[in-house]
Amino acid sequence: MSQPNDPEHQALQRRIHELEQQLAHLEHALRAEQTHTVALRTILDAIPAPIFYKDAQGTYLGCNRAFEDYLGKAKNEIVGAGVYDLSPPDLAQVYQKADNDLMESRTTQRYEALVRYADGSNHEVLFTKSVFFNEDGQLGGLVGVMLDITERKKAEQAIEQQREQAEIIQAQEMLLEELSTPLIPISDDVVIMPLIGRLDSRRSQQVISTLLEGVGQHQARLAIIDITGVLVVDTQVAHALVQSAQAVGLLGARVVLTGIRPEVAQTLVGLGVDLGSIITKSSLQDGIGYALSTGG
Repeated sequence: MSQPNDPEHQALQRRIHELEQQLAHLEHALRAEQTHTVALRTILDAIPAPIFYKDAQGTYLGCNRAFEDYLGKAKNEIVGAGVYDLSPPDLAQVYQKADNDLMESRTTQRYEALVRYADGSNHEVLFTKSVFFNEDGQLGGLVGVMLDITERKKAEQAIEQQREQAEIIQAQEMLLEELSTPLIPISDDVVIMPLIGRLDSRRSQQVISTLLEGVGQHQARLAIIDITGVLVVDTQVAHALVQSAQAVGLLGARVVLTGIRPEVAQTLVGLGVDLGSIITKSSLQDGIGYALSTGG
């Protein structure tokens, strides 16, 4: 039996002390790793977006609580399963193909997909996935994050619908403007513009623009403006007619104003409107007769 002062006994004591120190270091490292694991788990579970990770064969290795809620399954039901074990066949096929493509490319992958939550509701989701490697450099698997973009998609669709509706309204307004100020050629050098409804400032400008364009295009010498269908003739309407006649005159043509009812004539006189530069006729028929009789 060795004595305390025996060299062999002393060496054994030193070895036992070294082993105790190594064990203490290992226990400290294990506690640190456990603390790190708990902290990482807490962080993952605090993230509202579903997160998952799989091995190179596509088997789930783990996930956060949001992913459990999405599938409606506990973690022990998820870990060790594949996509076909957890998802409907139509969706599982999409996920499997995306995983295979990612494993082959070994890059980061982003794509949108329709997923079905445990409550049966469908959500538009943006998947972001990336591969990870083991310490030996071999492909370890992939990690993925699911971002619910359902509300964003709805907002984009609403904006697109509003844009399309605005385009339709604009097209309708342009069509109404064209229909409300039609220009009809009745001969090589005579055009007619029958006006119906009310004349506001915007429509008055449209009248002048259409009239000038038509007179120039047809090289007309006379432009007949018929106001039989104009409901109210006030100062604004009267000034629009005078401006039209003046603008047409600059192109070397003249305006014949027709459809002046007795009450309209009285209104124009009462307003003190000078129609001296405009040829007036009581009816459109009279205006057409005048235009044809003065033709060259």
